[in-house]
Amino acid sequence: MARKRLKSLLAADSMLTVPGLAASLCFLTLICMASLKAKAAEFTENGYVYSLMEAAGGETYAAITAYMGEETELVVPESLGGQPVREVKLNSLNTEDFMRYERIRSVVFPDTMVSLNFGACMYFGALTSVVIPEGTEEIGANAFAGCQNLESIAIPSSVTSIYGSISNNETLTYRVQSGSYADEFLTNAGKNVTRTGVKTPVTDLRIEGEKECVKTLEFASPSQSRIICLEAEIFPANASNRRIEWKAEGSDVILFEDESGQNHNSSKIYAAVKKGGTAAITATSKDGGYTAVCTINAVVSLACQEIMLSQDTFVYDGKEKRPQVIINGLAEGEDYTVSYGSNIAAGTGIVTISGIGANTGRVTKSFTIMPSGQETAPGSNNNAAQSVSLKKPAGFQVKNRKKNKAKLTWKTVKGADGYEIYRSAKKNGRYKKVKAIRKNSITSFTNSKLKKRSQYFYKIRSYRIVGGVKSFSSFTRVKKVTIKK
Repeated sequence: MARKRLKSLLAADSMLTVPGLAASLCFLTLICMASLKAKAAEFTENGYVYSLMEAAGGETYAAITAYMGEETELVVPESLGGQPVREVKLNSLNTEDFMRYERIRSVVFPDTMVSLNFGACMYFGALTSVVIPEGTEEIGANAFAGCQNLESIAIPSSVTSIYGSISNNETLTYRVQSGSYADEFLTNAGKNVTRTGVKTPVTDLRIEGEKECVKTLEFASPSQSRIICLEAEIFPANASNRRIEWKAEGSDVILFEDESGQNHNSSKIYAAVKKGGTAAITATSKDGGYTAVCTINAVVSLACQEIMLSQDTFVYDGKEKRPQVIINGLAEGEDYTVSYGSNIAAGTGIVTISGIGANTGRVTKSFTIMPSGQETAPGSNNNAAQSVSLKKPAGFQVKNRKKNKAKLTWKTVKGADGYEIYRSAKKNGRYKKVKAIRKNSITSFTNSKLKKRSQYFYKIRSYRIVGGVKSFSSFTRVKKVTIKK
């Protein structure tokens, strides 16, 4: 998951008048007004108000902007709206909510958190216990300002940025690892610091107890999920920096679930098996560069793949009919072979697709050869179907531009009569046709009534009708969209 450091800004709807904080609030408000042109849509779940954001690597995450519930001992959830929580700010910064915050006694932040934002727990007067997880990278200014009953906070060694003073409580003790960024920053700031020992580097990294492992996975039915999970084990257990970078060699076989395929910064990774073959997944510790490798030998039946024919109807002309086989991500001659039967006379033609190597099994598809004297379509000339070479649409893009809608755009294909649009809820799932466009010049389509906080996958192809017979191009590459609005 290519994730750069998450920056937080204050989006204040009203001015907060707290003695001693006016200057910093005014500064942050000016930053906000200059930087934010539109306020992100907000959602509420179990009392937590949050927005869905997108990181530089394309990852969608949840950023908590306020807690509006009545609990006094909070365990902040790791996900909201189906997305991991990366940023947290519990104080709404509205004075009318302060009475609620005065009653909160403890807060446990989620393991997924990267940024503890400005004023996160400001003026939680009854707060006595806080747990900030390892993996947190940033702590915003005044995160615990006004928490006069809070006696100590443990700052993880993973923290690499502290913006201003964490708290104005001069009796607060900060527990840090010796030599960490927090140790240096807080010591230089004149804070009360206690050290828990020397920094412990990563000395070993294993996947399922081994530095190298081999897994053979077999997929025989489309009902089987081809999403796999790998988990790395870090030694020693008290290592300071537990961040991991994941990479895959063999991206034609394995695709990381978020499609970035690089920095995931987690001990656990999910990936989709695209086809049969071998891929090596490597986990590398950010601290020390220790590595572990898991080789995946995937055996995938063709029955698991979506197989389509470029043309399913022909007109008899005494010649052999050989429609093109289309399997997304697989190549004929490399992953499968194709043979034809009953493909000259009028009737039903047969295409047999046989797997090669780790792409196993055999699938048959049929097509129709109509008698030459039979009317095939209104206005057809009953002539033999011509061989049509058609390009797939170029420049295909999908964006979430309006509420519950996805807008698809592409470029005109010369010689095409129209386009067909297919959609799936999973990248490697079953695709269904959602729209047939019957005009060459139309190069956009808006798919409406989609579900918020859901992902959709699209692909399109062009078509041309000759002699009443429809011929297709190959499909475009699949494009993903996340519905945020």
